[in-house]
Parts: sequence; C-alpha cells; structure tokens
Amino acid sequence: MTDCFRGLERFERIGYSVLLLPVIGFFGYYGMRGALLYAGGSRTAPAEPFAWGIGLGVALGASYVALHLLRGASTRLPQLFLLISGLGALAGAVWFVLLSQDLGEPWSEVLKTVVMLGGVGTMALILWWRRVHDHG
Repeated sequence: MTDCFRGLERFERIGYSVLLLPVIGFFGYYGMRGALLYAGGSRTAPAEPFAWGIGLGVALGASYVALHLLRGASTRLPQLFLLISGLGALAGAVWFVLLSQDLGEPWSEVLKTVVMLGGVGTMALILWWRRVHDHG
C-alpha cells in the first residue's frame, strides 16, 4: 500500500520544486543585477549591498530547497538552514519597516508584507527550536 503513494509524493516534490523556479529566477536576476551595478560603481537602491544580498541569499536558499526536494533524500530541512532562513526573514521584515518609514509609505500598505515576513521567520525559528530541543 505504501508503494502506491511513493509516486504521488515524488510528484508533489517535483511540483513544489517547479513552483520555486520563478522565485529563484526573480530574486536571482535582481540580486545579480544589483551586484553587477554595485561592482560597476552605481549606488542606486538596487545596487545597495543589503538589497542585492537579500536577492542572492533568497535565490540560493530557494535553489537549495528545490534541489533538496528533487533529490528526495528527506523532507526535513537541515537545522542550520531553518535558523538562517528564520533570522533572514525577520531581518527582512525589520529592513522593510525601516525602508518604508524612510519612503513615507502608509502602514496599511506595509503591514501585510511585514506580517508575512515576520510570520515565516517566526515559524522557521520555532521549527528550528523544537528540533534542537527535541534532539538535545
């Protein structure tokens, strides 16, 4: 009976990996573009090291998750990846709040993004914490 579901599980892993491709492409493109602009001497917003660092970091992280899913070694992500991803999402939420304050954006437009980033970061850190303390 379990053999019947292995194909479905593999199909789902491939589907999730394919869904990550636009994320990898978007953040990878703009991260590399910002890094190349910065290397060329530009100091515009996309060329700020924090901005293109986030783009490249997300692209690398999403690539890792996609390859991890395709490889099918395990459905569990490593603990260090969860810790770094959670802290990165929380740092992104703080950076987004600071950036929107500088630009004078109203809180009604900023709140959804901050809640999403903060929620994802918090959940990743909770998952990391539970794994560390369950195995420790």
